Formats: sequence, structure tokens, C-alpha cells
Amino acid sequence: MAMRKNESKAPFPQGIDEEKFDKLSQLAEMGKLLAETAHELSQPLAGIKAFTQMLRKRYDDDDFLGPKLRLIEKQARHMEAILDSVKTYSHGLRTVTESCAPREVIESAMLLLRNKATKARVEMELRVPAELPTVEIPEHKLQQVLLNLMNNAIEAMKGSEGSKLVVEASESGKDFRLAVADTGPGIPGEVANRVFEPFFTTKKDGSGLGLAICKRIARQAGGDLRLLGQGECSSRFGERFRTALELSLPLERDAS
Repeated sequence: MAMRKNESKAPFPQGIDEEKFDKLSQLAEMGKLLAETAHELSQPLAGIKAFTQMLRKRYDDDDFLGPKLRLIEKQARHMEAILDSVKTYSHGLRTVTESCAPREVIESAMLLLRNKATKARVEMELRVPAELPTVEIPEHKLQQVLLNLMNNAIEAMKGSEGSKLVVEASESGKDFRLAVADTGPGIPGEVANRVFEPFFTTKKDGSGLGLAICKRIARQAGGDLRLLGQGECSSRFGERFRTALELSLPLERDAS
């Protein structure tokens, strides 16, 4: 039925303008798509895990294949955990009760991205003490955040001469801090204010969800994720470093 001249469109809910409404609609559609995708990925992932376990029975003692097969199986378990969290996703923040040892997660992430960094001519440096405290976050969630930050840094520096990525971990009071810094082109001020905004991206093929999801994971665990100012970044990591993101997480209660 055609709209009469004196009729107008129904107003948006109070406090929500058209732009926010569009983003909420996008998030709702994304939620449906993620649930369907999680269901479809579960079966092939189960197959990968099963065949890896079969290969481990035969080659677990092999010095070359054994460690790699164990890593594949571990990553498959992490993917299962991520898919399970998507299936049971709730809009409210949930209390995280799982803990993990961050050093193992950091070393695994460095290993997983070693080839990508080498191809991009990026040197990776680890600044981590010999012992790190246990932190309150599921292992697969910490890896998800760290891989995202490291991937972003490598892609920002891809092909640049003398590129360097630093992963730094430390304990500060009751918090664990994990920072990823790089010598890439940096983030302009007008972009820096929006890096954690869902669907905001400067990449041609980016979704604009990576950092938004990482920040949500950090807050679910009782921590936060922040972008360091350029001055703080340079004074802390060196003059050549222009971008750094720092994840803060609570220490395991029994360990504090």
C-alpha cells in the first residue's frame, strides 16, 4: 500500500539512530551466519582431528613429524572450542573461569606465524621472562587474540625493509600484560579512535571485526585491550616502533 503524503516512516527506537540501527542489523545477520558456519565446520574439523590422531599413533615418536602432529591436533581442539563458543553465544558478557599458562600460547603463536613473517620479511622478537603467571582466560581465546594482533602487524609491514615485530609479556601488580608492537606505518589519529569499532576497517578486503572481537574477549575475561599512543609506543619499544596494542588480563586468583 502506498504511503500517504502526511505519513512518515516509523521512528527508530529511542537512543538509536539510523547508522546504529544498520550496525545492529548487520550484527544480527552476522550472528545467524556464524551459527550456520559453526555447524557446517564441525564435521570436517572432526575428520581432521580424527586423522591427525591416527597419524600420531604411528609417528608420535618421530622427531620431525611428532611435534607437528601434536600442534595440529591442539589447534583442532582450539577450533572446536571456538566453534562451541559460537554455538552457545549469548549477548551478555560471561564470567570466564578457565585459566592458562601464557608462555606456551605465545610460543605456539610465534611458531604458527614464523613462515608468514619470513615471507613478509618481518623479524620477530620475543621479550618474555623465563616464568610467567597463570592468567584467567581460556587458552584458545588468548591464542585467538594474540594471532589476530600479530597477523595485523605482519600484514601492515609486509615487504618493508627492516620490519620488526615484538611480543612482550610482563606481570604488573594483579594484571598480566601482553603487548604486540611493530615498525609499520602507524595508525593515524582519526583511525586510532575507531580501531575497536565493529565493521570499521581500512583494509580493502577486511571485515572490521577482528579487533572488536579481540576487545570483547579481553573484557569477557575481566581485562581490556588498548592501543598505545605513539609516544608511549616509541619510548617503550624504540624509536622505530609506531604501533602497539596491549592486552591486560587478571592473574589467576589462586596465584595472586
